[in-house]
Amino acid sequence: MKGIELPVVFSFCFAMMLLTGCMPISKPVMPVVEDLPVEKSAISATPSPEKPPRLGPALLAHKRSVTNLVFSSDGRLLVSAGDDGSVILWDLHDPAAPVQVSPGFGLEGSRVRSVALSPDGKLLASSTSSGLPPPMSTIIWDISTPSEPVQLSQPLTVVSGFIIMYSLDFSPDGQTLAIGSENRMVTLWDVSDPANPILLTQMPEVHESAVVQVAFSPDGEVLASGDSEGVVVLWSMSDHKSPRKLVPAGGHKDGLSALVFSPDGKTLAVSGKDGVHLWDIEGSEPLALIDTLIGGVQQNGASLDFSPNGEILAGSTGDMVDLWDVSDRTDPAFLATLSGHQGDVSAIAFQSDGQTLASGASTGAIVLWNVSPQSLAEVDPVPPVDPAWAEISAVAWPLSPLSEQQSNAINECEIERLASEYYPATITMDDLPSARTPRSECDWAVLALAYSERLSPYETLSDSAKAAFSQAVSRNFGFALTTSLFYRYFDSISWVDAPAVTQQEITDVDISYHWAGMGKPVSYTVEIHQANTIPTVAVSSDEGSVALIPNLDREAVQALSSALPDLLPIASRFTLKVCGDNYPNWDVTLTFADRTTLNLTTDSNYLFFGGPWFTEIDHQTYMQFSSAFAEALQELVISAELPIGAPAAVSCFGDSVFDKAFP
Repeated sequence: MKGIELPVVFSFCFAMMLLTGCMPISKPVMPVVEDLPVEKSAISATPSPEKPPRLGPALLAHKRSVTNLVFSSDGRLLVSAGDDGSVILWDLHDPAAPVQVSPGFGLEGSRVRSVALSPDGKLLASSTSSGLPPPMSTIIWDISTPSEPVQLSQPLTVVSGFIIMYSLDFSPDGQTLAIGSENRMVTLWDVSDPANPILLTQMPEVHESAVVQVAFSPDGEVLASGDSEGVVVLWSMSDHKSPRKLVPAGGHKDGLSALVFSPDGKTLAVSGKDGVHLWDIEGSEPLALIDTLIGGVQQNGASLDFSPNGEILAGSTGDMVDLWDVSDRTDPAFLATLSGHQGDVSAIAFQSDGQTLASGASTGAIVLWNVSPQSLAEVDPVPPVDPAWAEISAVAWPLSPLSEQQSNAINECEIERLASEYYPATITMDDLPSARTPRSECDWAVLALAYSERLSPYETLSDSAKAAFSQAVSRNFGFALTTSLFYRYFDSISWVDAPAVTQQEITDVDISYHWAGMGKPVSYTVEIHQANTIPTVAVSSDEGSVALIPNLDREAVQALSSALPDLLPIASRFTLKVCGDNYPNWDVTLTFADRTTLNLTTDSNYLFFGGPWFTEIDHQTYMQFSSAFAEALQELVISAELPIGAPAAVSCFGDSVFDKAFP
């Protein structure tokens, strides 16, 4: 029996399934105070390690995003500010039951950009922007009686016009207020008489964009200023009337979002979309700037704070807060993640005793966390992974069958909805890693989908996309069978080892093939013996004829065993006929040197030649998540000059996968 030439196959595949199932093997182309509701993270696909507990229900006094959180030096007062224009004072004598002691105060219709608290806790400076006169201003308040805040100063304006004052900080002696502004300037004000602030100086214009962060060192000798382009400048404050530029401290390529000095003043932490940089600024001039990069900060409102002892650095990233052990600044170690906010975390602050951390989110909610050493000791640290650098390594076979918990997690993870929510179409492929930090398997699956959605059907998946998918499926392999990911990532990576039996040589192969469609039916059986020496081959068709095939390539037969990686345990075999008029039906039995047999079958047509493939080992059903076996079998059939049925036309469409594998 001679092989037949394949006719031209006309495809009428829908966009989602363009070319899938219509091509002779090759790799498939991608289809195209409630207990006020305690906030929930978007999806947690697997039980997370126990988190440091909340100290109480979320505080929901702000109607819009929380922009700033500041604790008083004695830890008894928490100041919160928001995009709703209000500043609120909270009594924290009992951190588990904060009490709002002031009404929201500020300028009506404004947005609070920044707040700063004087070291003695009696003065509060707030910068606002609004559509009301004065449109952009800074005000100093007397909050020595927290229940009755009093406006002391008239609004301070840096220059005439609409200039936003982005950042404020009091000097350690409480006598000077630094303001970073939209006009690329840093100004220093004498606030020894807070009712009548006096402009001390407008510092030399060295920034080329808006100054969005300012911070005094704990000893007051240095001021750090950072701009929207990511440049950080350090200033000597030996003379507040004439600050002297020390040295640029480098910066972030995509701008910065926060900067903070360590309590000992020896380190400056700066966050941006490319991570958190720790700068060693100890020593004589010129300052030593030893950069250590940790973590990833994933949105512009990110915040940083050191614990009072300087051993922990907290950084907001998306809807979570990461905690890092920075006792060794040259080798930071990830500690834990605090998760539970619905929106992005926009402000964080440590209480003075270091036992409590406050976090505020874009939803307006504020959460207080127990971050005592005892609480953190109970957390199983799971450090974040940068998908661009994640390695795809093999998982030992066999995988454990999918648990009910894993199945529920997949059903709860609304991949398509979350992909559009987390990664809007305006976010480019290159910007995906910096848009949000994945933590759960659902997050990784959503990121993998976001990558694939940015490709045309003819483009190849990037390494970052494959790494994101690998992160998801290594945590919960069921995500490989969710329909949207299956059609985009099938055969994209090899990540599960082949069964041990495949290390042996094959001695015998039995093949049964039947094809029916828009074309002439094809049907035959093949028996291969002595496959590990000199193969003998007998072929018979439905007509009863028998053909002996001499000189069959031994290596082509043995390749069938090495082509069995990526077997996933499933609950039930299924048929995946994504293309009409194309019905391959294969039954292949491999016999190995120790007489173990492995039977592989498919009547699916996701691949033109037939696939995915199914087998049963030790009473467990497996599906192969690759085209490797189909490709090896095709090579064998071609070398034996056997026919392959070919349709005249094919119509392709999407088909569910996960529900078929786990009905």
